Amino acid sequence: MTTAYELWETRTGNLMDSFGSREEALLAVAEVIRRYGPSYVDSVVLISAYGDESKEIATGADLAEIACPPRAVL
Repeated sequence: MTTAYELWETRTGNLMDSFGSREEALLAVAEVIRRYGPSYVDSVVLISAYGDESKEIATGADLAEIACPPRAVL
């Protein structure tokens, strides 16, 4: 059994997509933020799922910051 990384819409309870790695999931989040802005993920949660167990990784603004960290100012 492998770990899946899932994006869920918390208002509707719908599974948006499932990925084989955390990195793939975060790239998908970064893409929707690029297209629609960071508020698009306000009600989205990223979880890791292994069998019957799941663990929340990040949601909303925290998820946006992980997927698109602020760039360092030089």
